[in-house]
Amino acid sequence: MQSRDAAEERKSMIERIGPFLYRAGLHGATMDEIAREAGTYKMSIYRAIGSKNDVWMTYARKLCEQRNREMTGLLLRSDQRPERLVMNYFLQQRELVLNDAILGDPLLKLSTEAAGRFGELHQALCRQRDADLARFVQIGGSIAPDEGVNLGIELYMMWQALVSCGRSRAAIARDSEHVIRMVRRTLDAYQRRPAAA
Repeated sequence: MQSRDAAEERKSMIERIGPFLYRAGLHGATMDEIAREAGTYKMSIYRAIGSKNDVWMTYARKLCEQRNREMTGLLLRSDQRPERLVMNYFLQQRELVLNDAILGDPLLKLSTEAAGRFGELHQALCRQRDADLARFVQIGGSIAPDEGVNLGIELYMMWQALVSCGRSRAAIARDSEHVIRMVRRTLDAYQRRPAAA
């Protein structure tokens, strides 16, 4: 019972401070600010989650779980053709990025900030990156069975271009339109290719 209560407390804290961690970034959030954002004391965070590194690891795990649910749901849907599902996914991602005031995808943002440092966190984010790429390859295979790897890699790279961080709002709007056009052209091109004999 105690372990369940502790897990619920960790989850509740991360839910409260997640938006702040996203905005402040890996290098811009002190424990005092994190505690203030959570409406609690530093010692309460230390007891519930652990050190600052533990806070970021817990936040990263939450983001990874969300991404995995999102991508699994996309793979399991069978009410639409795969290429339509992919196009709709990219359009949804575009809306999220346009509404998120230039910060971009949370996992990609965190991965950029942790690059080459923060060993355990960086490794976890690299594993998630590999899992994301594998899912795009799986999706690519459902559209173009003979060229699933190539299509999956292309889709993954276009997704990264769509949700990358550190751009002005005007740049995001311009880049997102370009990416959506590229996705449409790519999907059309793969659908028109003759199947291998």
